[in-house]
Amino acid sequence: MRARSISGPGIVLAGLVGLTPAGGAGQTPDHLWIPGADPERGRGLVMRYDCGVCHTIQSVTGARGIVGPKLERFAERTVLAGSMANVPRNLVAWLMDPPAIDPATAMPDLGLSEAEARDIAAFLYTLGASAAAEAYRPVAELPPVGLEDGGASSPGAGEGATDIPIERAMDILSSHSPETPDPAAAAD
Repeated sequence: MRARSISGPGIVLAGLVGLTPAGGAGQTPDHLWIPGADPERGRGLVMRYDCGVCHTIQSVTGARGIVGPKLERFAERTVLAGSMANVPRNLVAWLMDPPAIDPATAMPDLGLSEAEARDIAAFLYTLGASAAAEAYRPVAELPPVGLEDGGASSPGAGEGATDIPIERAMDILSSHSPETPDPAAAAD
């Protein structure tokens, strides 16, 4: 993670916000970091544009809308607007003009500038940031697969390997969707 500095009385407030159970806010993970964007300015823009009329947004007073999706734990999401990867460039484009990306969306074009969209995106990526940073780990380089031995050195091949039928694999994947609670978390 990159180091960020906060000076003055804001350091106490920032520490408290990061610790609030309902807030879920934290340091933006590196893969969601937007250079030059300001999450606090983005939070102010979310309030100014009344995003909470349609969305429930943790840490934004009065943001309890039910028209659009809840934006809690936003940084943990992998999909944006039902079809795009939840990465900064897609989110900024979406915020700037949702109907240009999905003409059937109920989300209006608010006429956001790129700077405003970047700030709002930076704020949204603080929601659930701690868990997103923990879950995102860059893929380590895989060892080369041995083709001369028929692939016996490939991952999952050889002694102890288990084939999982595709139907079971799909069941496993669907049970780990963002909408399905993690059974391990429920046991805590």
